Amino acid sequence: MVVLRIILVILATISSGFLCWYIVKVIGLWLRKRKLSTFNIDKQSLFAWFMRNGIGVFKKPCNFVIKKISFLDNFFENIVLLLKERNLVANKQSVSSTLLGLLIVVALLFSLVFGSPIAGLTVVLLLIVCLFTTITALMNKRSEELRNSVPDALRSMGTCFGAGYTLLQTFEQVANESNGRIKSLFNKSTHVLQIGGSINESLECLKKAAEAPELAFVAVALDVQHQTGGSMKPVIDSAKDMVESKLELLRLLNVQTSQAKLSARIVTILPFALIAIFSIISPNFLTPFFSSFVGICVFALASVMQIAGVILVRKMLKVEL
Repeated sequence: MVVLRIILVILATISSGFLCWYIVKVIGLWLRKRKLSTFNIDKQSLFAWFMRNGIGVFKKPCNFVIKKISFLDNFFENIVLLLKERNLVANKQSVSSTLLGLLIVVALLFSLVFGSPIAGLTVVLLLIVCLFTTITALMNKRSEELRNSVPDALRSMGTCFGAGYTLLQTFEQVANESNGRIKSLFNKSTHVLQIGGSINESLECLKKAAEAPELAFVAVALDVQHQTGGSMKPVIDSAKDMVESKLELLRLLNVQTSQAKLSARIVTILPFALIAIFSIISPNFLTPFFSSFVGICVFALASVMQIAGVILVRKMLKVEL
């Protein structure tokens, strides 16, 4: 019976999503035929439209909360950054308002189907935890890719400086030989020099790469060398050796802590998943906690301990080099 209800929820969610998309598309076609609008929509542009515009009624409260809580501000800033790298226009207000609307719909849907608001709330909490874990993993992967590409870029820079290239020629060569984010960083620095910007303005593009502090170190060294003179090749070679040593140490630490990180993810997600499952199977599963003041205190204490444990484990496993 429970499995059937879960299947019905999934089917209802998918069908309602397709129904909403179809209604919006029909309205868009009708407006375009009447030449009242050029708005066109499909499944992909529907997602892009929400990421760009959001849900108006939720924008102001989301904006207020984001400004007050720096953690949420950084979280949605990371989401916007990931979306922009995939050529999607987005901002923190539109993303947060769309996410809030989606979570409200999910909470109402599960609450109505299973007859328990707790079931809807726990499913929403589980989705939030999974989303946070996914965004964190994507940002870590993004930073790791950038740092892994730094030694090759420094090797190429050292070769160029040894051959007598100018700074502009060096940046152009590194950009041509690189891929991913480091290519875009050197392209920006090259563009600044090409349009007549100063060397200091060009190096600022490298200094802003917070995920790769080694590039900021090299940018400072290049700035000093430009003002005082001297050969840059020994500095670049030393920086390359230092970066390679740090990356090797970081890989070793990641291998040593991988099992603990997996355990931390399971411990983070499992309680929310179990509460969601038990609330679906038994809608009154958490009712005793809310039937008395003592029950509410015990539930609040357990929630605080769970959150504190997750934060503590994450800080213990966080490796910074």
